[in-house]
Amino acid sequence: MPCGPSGVKAVIDTNVLVSALLWRGNPSIIFDAVLDGRLELCLTEELLSELADVLRRPRIAKHVAERRLDVRWSCDFIRERSFIIAAAVPLDVPELRDRNDLPVLTAAKASAADLIITGDKDLLSLESFARIPIVEPAEAVKLLPL
Repeated sequence: MPCGPSGVKAVIDTNVLVSALLWRGNPSIIFDAVLDGRLELCLTEELLSELADVLRRPRIAKHVAERRLDVRWSCDFIRERSFIIAAAVPLDVPELRDRNDLPVLTAAKASAADLIITGDKDLLSLESFARIPIVEPAEAVKLLPL
């Protein structure tokens, strides 16, 4: 099931979305590409729930408060700009070191994503999954359409 009507489709891992909301840099450049329609963000409700949970963690919540962000509003803002896909049957990926990363791979496969963008070393170590490249934000910025 394709993510959206056209363009580059990406699953952006929670760590990158958090960075995009809180700081400037490659993650925010990637999120700007979502906002201006150069990148289609594909997520599941599970990934959105994880984002809300991470934004509420004490270490991160301090930064959220400093920037006067509201977690619910921020997650709704991202949801409205994403293609929400149904969670697929869980995958078996024996080479994945951290089973907590399976939702990212599941979302990427279900959405027929073109990219997985993450800072997670366990995901990056795979280099690709189901022919979908797994890249760091700096590499993703280079791949963005103009």
